[in-house]
Amino acid sequence: MSALRLVTAEGAVLCVDEESELMRAARTSLGTLGVISTVTLRCVPRFNLRSVPGAERLDGILDRFEEWAHSADHVSFNWLPWTEEAFTRAWHRTDEVPTRGAVRQRYATTVDEMRCGLAGLAGHRRPAAVPWAKRLLAAGVPTEYVDAGHRVFSFPQPVRFLALEHALPLENVPAALRELRVALRRFGAYSPYSVLVRVGAADDSPLSPVFGRLTGYVNLTVPRTARYTEILRTAEHLLRDLDGRPHWGKAHTATAEVLRPRYPQWDRFQAIRGKLDPTGMFCNEYVGRVLGPVDAAQQVYA
Repeated sequence: MSALRLVTAEGAVLCVDEESELMRAARTSLGTLGVISTVTLRCVPRFNLRSVPGAERLDGILDRFEEWAHSADHVSFNWLPWTEEAFTRAWHRTDEVPTRGAVRQRYATTVDEMRCGLAGLAGHRRPAAVPWAKRLLAAGVPTEYVDAGHRVFSFPQPVRFLALEHALPLENVPAALRELRVALRRFGAYSPYSVLVRVGAADDSPLSPVFGRLTGYVNLTVPRTARYTEILRTAEHLLRDLDGRPHWGKAHTATAEVLRPRYPQWDRFQAIRGKLDPTGMFCNEYVGRVLGPVDAAQQVYA
């Protein structure tokens, strides 16, 4: 994002460039600074990716996690908590042309999501049935292929679910996975969706979950029923204890009291918020829970 236009609570129109403090704050602001009416994006040329699947014991990846995290342009792995094996993906930028039939790879992922939905229905009646159902509905072995980057990273998703994702300091991810393994097995019921781990760079937006640190994302997805939701609660407190910052758009129960110590520039953001929206026009129930009321910021920075 190189520029934006922001309409404030008082109706003022601010033209914001990428060098300003307001731009850094507005990039991740939960809609609390005003209405963003225009955005100017800086794009990179379209590129292709070679997708390389693999499999490895979970402990093997965790033992060399930081090395693995830097082993390709993009990496991730999926892990089913009742197993000891993780399925990896490495994506390398390439000038090669897309593989013939590569588009089918996107829909193979869609079909696998539908299998997870079916396994979730089985587990709703009998929680212990999820590993059995996953084995019964197992997909084929993924293959290596080349396609346009935007197609490699996305796929049609017809199944409704709940997801929790926390951004952890990169060095804390191995401990998080080892503790999750113990906690999820003790819980006694499994989600049909695998735990997804990916990595990302730091940025400088005050409320960004990756502010100021190399990051590992730990994502848990569950069907939308109460029994499965308890799995998220089990994981959330564990990830929180390892300095996790929740994804703002996914399931979490954190409050402003919990979140404030996790963001070094939290108070500076609140000062900007108090200046641009002094009456709390852009506050709602969710914002009030995660950021607190505007007047609290004004009392500190009056």
